Amino acid sequence: MPNYTFSKSLSHPPTRAEQTNVVVSYWKLRQGNAVTAADHLDPRALLEQALAILHRLHDQSRLTRTQEDWIIQFERALQVPPPPRVMRRLLSYGRAWLHRLISR
Repeated sequence: MPNYTFSKSLSHPPTRAEQTNVVVSYWKLRQGNAVTAADHLDPRALLEQALAILHRLHDQSRLTRTQEDWIIQFERALQVPPPPRVMRRLLSYGRAWLHRLISR
């Protein structure tokens, strides 16, 4: 899985807000909110990349108290074994069906 963290070609270092936005996005993608991309993303890799960002920001003392608690949540999520691929696909279809039902 490609690493979608910040490119070194940026003209400025990413701000704390930009980096935490990536962390939140990875968390949401891991939860399956992006139904169409679910087959192309590795939820575990997303969590690992987000956790690396959080640890880096923590080491730089750039996290709020609430954001420091995210580290524990991400570490716990990484301890849970991923569901089998068949189950992930069923969950993806179920979420898509539920989303269509709700959005009517």
